[in-house]
Amino acid sequence: MPVVVLLLYNTVLMGSPLRNTFTITGPNDALGFGTRGVFASSSFPFTATDGRVSLQRNLTQLPGWTFGGLLLVVAAAYGLWRSRKHTFAVWALVGIAVSFTVGYAFFWSPYSIVKLWPGVRTLGPFYHLALLIPLVVFAAAGIGALFDRSRALGVVVVVVLAAVTAFGAITRIDRNRNVTDAYRSVHQLVDDAHLGRAVLFLDDRGEKGFQSAAPFLENTPTLGTQKVVYAVENGPGDLDVLAQFPDRAGARLRSELRPGDQMLSPTRFVEPVHVTRGTAVTLHFRIVNTVGTPTVMTRLVLGDGSNQSMTLDTTSHKGEAYKVSWTLTTVPTKTTAPNIVIVPPGSGTATVEADFTAATGKTEYYERQYPYIASANGIAVLTPGIGRYYFQYTSSVWLYQDVTPTLAETG
Repeated sequence: MPVVVLLLYNTVLMGSPLRNTFTITGPNDALGFGTRGVFASSSFPFTATDGRVSLQRNLTQLPGWTFGGLLLVVAAAYGLWRSRKHTFAVWALVGIAVSFTVGYAFFWSPYSIVKLWPGVRTLGPFYHLALLIPLVVFAAAGIGALFDRSRALGVVVVVVLAAVTAFGAITRIDRNRNVTDAYRSVHQLVDDAHLGRAVLFLDDRGEKGFQSAAPFLENTPTLGTQKVVYAVENGPGDLDVLAQFPDRAGARLRSELRPGDQMLSPTRFVEPVHVTRGTAVTLHFRIVNTVGTPTVMTRLVLGDGSNQSMTLDTTSHKGEAYKVSWTLTTVPTKTTAPNIVIVPPGSGTATVEADFTAATGKTEYYERQYPYIASANGIAVLTPGIGRYYFQYTSSVWLYQDVTPTLAETG
């Protein structure tokens, strides 16, 4: 009876239209097959074949994360056979094993840890932890039966199980050393910054809640009592956060590609941030033609998409440098200077570009981004600007990169 009830719940109910009422974080975080994921931006098609692969991979990995590995499974099978006369208790435990095994084949997340990220290799098949209940109970019954037959045999079996566990633990610990080292390096980086009372913005915390290179950097319920307050980097939202903590300095923990870095291993660092306020804020730059194209331009794009541009040279050569300034102001002016931009009330990110166009028409783009908030009282701009480079290959993408050699802030 327990098996029938649990199977009905985990299979029929999971596959029915009612499954949409069991969502967790969003409409795609649901039971059954279809488009699945925590959020719409990270969803993928989850099929019956994927469910079968998930079941197979998770069950294959499970023994390696138990005391004794496959030998424990053998002991559990022996214990199950020895306990076959205890009908109700046996069926209850078997019901747990079968229902969780079958039920999780209809849920997308156990599949993701075996195919989309190495969760099962580094953390084990944690969705199937409930299977440890019947596995351990039946294994204990099997090992107990061996002790009843021969104490020496029982001791030998336990010693072998312990040896297998110790050997497997070495591999699993090694798989997590890189994560441990990465966490320690970030922790040391923050400590070495000697921030004092500060707000530290984190560039990779995001809005999904499960991705971060520093999950240990957490706030306490009473923010005012902690030395450093941690916040998600959120463009102009950072200015609002700093306004809530006027007695704290601001800083960013972020990463960017620097010379010698691997594409997937950028340099992480802590940089101070400052808020510049006034009816007008002027940003100064030195643009160097590191590309060698004849045409060099600079452009400023506001958060609403409006933009102004200036052509600096049409016969430039590699190595030539140009001094440029952009002024953001909320006060209407009669001047027609192309580098003065009237910013309408609101918030956004101002992007300062350095564009290099070759004779073929191909353009290389470098930029710095400045969050701002503008009102009738003036404008507040967060500096320094975050550097990015438009990497154009098979598919084009903006990379966070040290653009100082090409687009340097001055003054």
